[in-house]
Formats: sequence, C-alpha cells, structure tokens
Amino acid sequence: MQSTLAVARRAIAPVLLIFTFLVPVIFYDQRYILDLGILVLTYVMLGWGLNVVVGLAGLLDLGYVAFYAVGAYSYALLATNFGLSFWVCLPMAGILAAFWGVLLGFPVLRLRGDYLAIVTLAFGEIIRLVIINWQSLTRRHQRRQQHPAAVFLWHSAHPGR
Repeated sequence: MQSTLAVARRAIAPVLLIFTFLVPVIFYDQRYILDLGILVLTYVMLGWGLNVVVGLAGLLDLGYVAFYAVGAYSYALLATNFGLSFWVCLPMAGILAAFWGVLLGFPVLRLRGDYLAIVTLAFGEIIRLVIINWQSLTRRHQRRQQHPAAVFLWHSAHPGR
C-alpha cells in the first residue's frame, strides 16, 4: 500500500506537467476553457505571492492587490496606447509593479503589525481611486479596445481573431 502511494506521488507531477503543456493544444478552439484556466492560474499565483508575504514573512499586507492592479493596468495602457506586443508589455508591467513595490517598500517595511497593515491598505485604496478617477489616463468608462494577442510559437491566445 505504501509503495503504491509513493509511485503515484512520483508520477503525478510529470503527468500534470504534460497536461499543462497539452491544454492550449487540446482546447485551442474553446476560448471559454482557456480563459477560465488563465483566470484560475492568475488567482493561484496571487495566492502563492500572498502566502509568501503573509505566511512566510509574517507581514500583514492588505494592499497586495494594488500591485496586481498596477501591473494589469500598466500592461493594458502600454498595449493600447503604444501598440506593443504581449511579450514586450508583460515584463514591462512586472517591472512597473516591482518599481511601485520598491518605492512603497523602502519607507514602509520598517513598520510592523497594525501600522504596516494600515499603510498598505491606504496604498491599495490610493491605487483604486487613481484607477477610477484618472479618466484621461485609464479611459475606464470608454469602450474596451482589443489588446494584442499573446503568440507563442504558432499558437495565438485569441484563436478567433
């Protein structure tokens, strides 16, 4: 019984890895499944990051989603305003989110406990209010524009376009 469980544990990681690479090929024409998978994996990555900050570092960061918003909005603005491709916008969005993290992190990480939570919550609220109210930059209430599709080798993230 014990050896069967050990073999199953060793076999499950390669099977999941192969399945991960085959999902975009198998479900190429089924946009809903691809979008749902991307959404689920995005929230899994957010959960892992929050686990590192709160669980391992022991810091109560209530503004964690603000960095996600900075990255997402910077990607969208770079793609629509400058017409850059997915592979150019993705690292630039990460760099911009990291820049704001460093900018907030230097003065704030000396705080502990409730004070850190209050400052990070305030940062999250400031980012939310900037996104909502800075209409000339974000064009939040205008019609959505199409962003450039992510193309990896011969597969496009938007097969219908």
